[in-house]
Amino acid sequence: MNKFLALACAVVFLLKTVKAEIITYKAPESNLVNHTIKVDVRQGTGNWQPLDVYNADVAARFDTQRIIKKTAFTYFDCSGSVKLRIKLNQGNIKEVRIRPTAYGIKPEVKGNVVEFELNASQYVSLEVNGNIFENLQIFANPIENSRPTKADAQTLYFGPGIHKIGRMVIPSGKTVYVAGGAIVEGSFVIDHAENVRICGRGILTQHPVQGDSVTPKYYRNTLKVKE
Repeated sequence: MNKFLALACAVVFLLKTVKAEIITYKAPESNLVNHTIKVDVRQGTGNWQPLDVYNADVAARFDTQRIIKKTAFTYFDCSGSVKLRIKLNQGNIKEVRIRPTAYGIKPEVKGNVVEFELNASQYVSLEVNGNIFENLQIFANPIENSRPTKADAQTLYFGPGIHKIGRMVIPSGKTVYVAGGAIVEGSFVIDHAENVRICGRGILTQHPVQGDSVTPKYYRNTLKVKE
C-alpha cells in the first residue's frame, strides 16, 4: 500500500511538473523591439520571467482616410494557466478591457500595472482607456510537441536572430521553420509548389528590420533568392 501511495504521489508530482512549463524567446535587438512596455509571466508562485515585446503597425480607417496605428505584441509557449504582469507607460489607467470578452478575464489594476491569468492557446488583446488600436496583443501558444531540426534536409531552419532573405522561392516538399526569437525580413514565394509547410514561433515581416543578418549562406546557394 505504501509503495502504491508513493507511486501515486510521484505520478501527481510528474503531472504537475509537466503542466508547469513556460518557454520564452529572447528577441534579437532591433527596431522592432518595444522598450516602453514591460511584460512578465509566471506559473503559480514561481519566479517571474520577462517577455520581450515587439512593435507592429495596423491599418485603421476613419471615413475614407486610411491611418497607420501602432500596436505591440508578445508571445510565449506554456501549458496550463499562467499569470501575466504588464507595466504600462500610458499615464493614468482609467479602464482596462481584455478581448475577446468571451474569455471572461478579469484584470487587476495596481497603478500602471495590470495583472491577469491566461491559459495556453489563448490569444488576447489588452486595451487601455478604450484605445482599440494602440493595444498589446498577447499570444500564449501551446507547447510544441515536435519541431523540425537543422539536420533535416527537407527543412529550411531559421534560428534566433535576424534573417534578411529578400524574396525566397520555396520548392516543393520543404518545411520552413521560423524558430522563436527569429525575425525573417522578406517573403516566402510558393509558386507551383506542393507539400510546403511554414511553421514555428518566430516572426515574418516585410518591413525593414535594422539589425545584423545571420542568414546562413547555404540558403542562398541552394534556393532561388531574389533581393
